[in-house]
Amino acid sequence: MKNTILNSFKNNPTLFLGLSTILFCFLFYLQNFGYNLLLFSLLLMNLLVLYKPTILSKTNAKIHLGILIITSFSSAYYADWFSITYTVILLFFLPAMTLDTEKKLLYAPFKTIWSYLTSPLRLSKLKLSNKSSIDFGIKKIALYVLLPLAFFLIFLPLYTYINEDFSKTINSINLDFLDLNLFFMFAFGFVLLFPFWFYPENLSFKETAVEQYTQENFSTQTQESEKINLVLYQSGVIVFIILNLLIASLLFFDFQGIINKKIIASDFNYSNYVHEGVTAVIFSIIMAIIVILIYFSRELNFSSDKKLRLLAITWIILNSLLLISTAWKNQIYIENQGLTLKRLGVYGFLILCSAGLIISFLKLHFRKTNYFLFNKTNWTVLIFFALICPINWSKLITVHNINEFKHNGMILDLQYLYSLPFYNYRELEKFEEERETFTFSEREKILNNPNEYQLIEREKTIESAQKNQKDLRSASFFMYEF
Repeated sequence: MKNTILNSFKNNPTLFLGLSTILFCFLFYLQNFGYNLLLFSLLLMNLLVLYKPTILSKTNAKIHLGILIITSFSSAYYADWFSITYTVILLFFLPAMTLDTEKKLLYAPFKTIWSYLTSPLRLSKLKLSNKSSIDFGIKKIALYVLLPLAFFLIFLPLYTYINEDFSKTINSINLDFLDLNLFFMFAFGFVLLFPFWFYPENLSFKETAVEQYTQENFSTQTQESEKINLVLYQSGVIVFIILNLLIASLLFFDFQGIINKKIIASDFNYSNYVHEGVTAVIFSIIMAIIVILIYFSRELNFSSDKKLRLLAITWIILNSLLLISTAWKNQIYIENQGLTLKRLGVYGFLILCSAGLIISFLKLHFRKTNYFLFNKTNWTVLIFFALICPINWSKLITVHNINEFKHNGMILDLQYLYSLPFYNYRELEKFEEERETFTFSEREKILNNPNEYQLIEREKTIESAQKNQKDLRSASFFMYEF
C-alpha cells in the first residue's frame, strides 16, 4: 500500500508543482534571500531527483547539480548579489540541464526561455483524468476556482491604471481580509516552477507552441477526452464571464468620462495618465490573447457549442472598445499638446493590438489552430514595421505641429522639433524665416514661457539645438526626402 502511494506521488507532477510552490511562498514571502535560497535550492533538487531518479545517471546533470549546491552555500554564507544572482540563473537552467534529453549547456538558455513562453499552451494540454480521484479533484478545483481567480487578480490591477475613476471605486472596497500579495507570490511561484514539472523533454517548436489539431482529430476523441473537455469548457465559461463583467465595468467608467468630458489634456498628470494607461492596455490585450489560446488550443477549438465561443468573441469586442477609448485619449492629448514620436508610437502599438484581436476573432470564427494565430501575427508585425520605415516621421510631426500653431493657436515646442532626426530641416528653416517677423506675444506662444529673460535663454538653447542638427546633417552621407 505504501509503495502504491509512493509511486502515485512520484508519477504525479501536479503534486510536485503544488508542493514546490508552497515551499517557494513559505521561504520567500516577506523574507530575504541567503539561507532561504539555500534551503529552497536543496529542497527543489531533492524533489527533482525524487520525481526523476534517472537524472543522476547523466554526467551533465550531476555537474550542474554540484555547481548549484556550491553557489547555494556561497549565497547563504556571503549573501552578496553575485552569488545570489548566479544561483538564481542556475535554478532557471535546472530543468534544461536535468530533464531535457540533450542536457547541453549551449542550448539551456534558449530552451529555458522557450519553455516559459510555451507554458500557457502546455498548461491547457494537461491531462485532467487520472486513476486518482483526488488528483482529478485537485485539478478541477484549480480550473474552477484558482485559474479564474488568478485571471481576475491579474486583470484587475491592470485596469486600475487605465481609468482613475475605476481605480478609486476599486480602492474604496475594503479588501483587507484578502492578502493579495500572498496570492501574487503564489501565482509568481507557480509560473516560475511550472516548467520544472511540466518540462517538454523533447523540446521542439512544433511539439510545444503550434501542435496542430484538426477536425478529424476532434471527431475521434475518446470518452476520457470528453470528460477533459467538459472541465475545460466549464472553466472557460467561468473565466470569460468574470473577465467580461470586469472589462464592462471598466468601459462604463471610461466612456462616462468621455461623455462628461472629464479628461483634460492640459492637466500636468495627463502624460503619465495616458502612457501608463497605454502600457496597461497593451499588456491586457496580450493577456487577453493568451487566455483565448489556453481555452481554444485543442478539441474545444472545434466544438459545436456556441456559448464559450460567444463569450470569447464578446471578450474580443470589449477589448476592441478599450482600444478605441485609449486611442481617443491619445488623440485628445495630440490635439492639445501636438504630435511627438511617443504619441505616434502609442497609435502604432494600438494598431498592432487591434490586429491581434482581429486575428484572434478570425481564429475563433473559422475554428483555426493556434499556429494560424502565431503565423498571421508574425507576418502582421513584419509587414507593419516594413511599412512605417520609409515614412519621414520628423517631417510629418513638424508640419503638423507648425500648422496647429498657425491655425489653432497650439503652443509649439520648437526645441523638441529640433531634437528630432534632421529630415525636417527644410520645414524648420522655412519656419525660422517666418519667425523673425513674429511679435513677442507670438514668440511667447511658441516657447510657452512668459518671462522675457527666460525666453531669451530658451532661444539660445534652441539655437544650440539648431546648430547640432546642422552638424548632424553635414556629417550624414545620405539625405532622404519624402
